[in-house]
Amino acid sequence: KMEKQALEERSETEGNELEDEDLLDFRPGPPPQDMLPSYFPTFTKECKKSALFFFDCFTNQGERKTDDDYQAPLRGVSICNNELTTYKKCMSKSLSDRKKGNIPSSENV
Repeated sequence: KMEKQALEERSETEGNELEDEDLLDFRPGPPPQDMLPSYFPTFTKECKKSALFFFDCFTNQGERKTDDDYQAPLRGVSICNNELTTYKKCMSKSLSDRKKGNIPSSENV
């Protein structure tokens, strides 16, 4: 609390307050493509369980809380990182097996 008060006093004395026109409106879009794999939101038969765990988590955690909640997709990916990692590992193995001739079926959600 003392730090906050000292910071406020310093700001007042130094005139470092930002005016509204100095603030930038930063609204990031959806998560960068490298965060989600190119095959998202599809999955192979072997990866159905891990895919659905991730999709469910991402849908719930990445939901906008307000109209201007532009961090929702990033929050969803961050909170669901373990589920995303499991989904990616499964799909990587499954797609690798497919290239070797073991062709699993794909599904869309």
